[in-house]
Amino acid sequence: MATVPASLCGRKLSDCIEAAKRYEAGLEGLAVADAAYALDVFAAVEERRDVFDPPNWD
Repeated sequence: MATVPASLCGRKLSDCIEAAKRYEAGLEGLAVADAAYALDVFAAVEERRDVFDPPNWD
C-alpha cells in the first residue's frame, strides 16, 4: 500500500491532486489498485453508508 509523502501533509486538496497526477505520470500508467485495496474501500463505504430519508415536500 502506498504511503503519503511528508511533503504532501498540510497542503490543499487541489495541490495533492496535482502532485498525485504528476506522480502517476511518472509511473507511465502502472498505478493499479489491487483487490485488497478495492475491498478496503468497499468496506469503508459500507461502514459509513446512511439510509437516505429525504423530507416529505407535500
